[in-house]
Amino acid sequence: MFKTMTKMALAAAALAGAASSAHAYVFMRVADLAPDLVTIQSQKSCNTSDAQGLAAGTNCAFVDGWRGYAMNATTIDFKGTVGNFDITTTSGTTNIPGNASFANMEASSTKVTNLNANGTGLDTLYIDFRGFNFDKPTSGDKTIFGEASRTGTISGVGNGIGVQEIDTRFYADPSNAGGAVNEVDCTFAIAPGSFGCDTVAPVLWTDTPGTTFSLRMQQFFSIFGATQVNSTGSMVVRNKVPEPMTLALVSIALLGAGFAARNRKV
Repeated sequence: MFKTMTKMALAAAALAGAASSAHAYVFMRVADLAPDLVTIQSQKSCNTSDAQGLAAGTNCAFVDGWRGYAMNATTIDFKGTVGNFDITTTSGTTNIPGNASFANMEASSTKVTNLNANGTGLDTLYIDFRGFNFDKPTSGDKTIFGEASRTGTISGVGNGIGVQEIDTRFYADPSNAGGAVNEVDCTFAIAPGSFGCDTVAPVLWTDTPGTTFSLRMQQFFSIFGATQVNSTGSMVVRNKVPEPMTLALVSIALLGAGFAARNRKV
């Protein structure tokens, strides 16, 4: 129940910053959340359907840490601090408008560090990434599947009270509004031997052929002071296909997307 309320509250608070546009574009918000996991204590955001701002606190401002901005871009990068967190890089990538085989989006975060003292209580970094105006694949019945993983080693794990974890939620909105609908999700603990999760079987959702839809990924990094972690998240939407082909095709698509992302970082 609490997680449901969290999703609803954050969705309502953030939709105003990602209003619909006639062009393909992406929206990303990075925020430090209060312990209630709803109240935003500090945030920075970028909507590539709007002009880039110059002053701190304005849309996609370079001084805030936004890199790679271009009007109506379908990718975005952030590097900097927000609240109690330092992020070496968070990148969001999509294949808007999609293609005949799949639509996908992914986010990769490198060296997310809780700047509080080692061993202090949990703090939560929230990353909200959305892509708008997908129109492919074109069928009415589609599937959505997502996965998240931890990369590299965990450093600075303290002895704070609570469970360190990354909670990742994936959505497909047929109204193209970036809403938290048609959800699939997965959560994994940040601990030695724990490297990720997936949403198990793809979930069926319905789109209206000839219209556009949005995809959205939310990630909640709950980590102790001085902890540092890397993570990736990927989601894919496909036309409904007969089982057992679905999982095989989804895996191929996500592997291809992940390989492309790694190549971009080299």
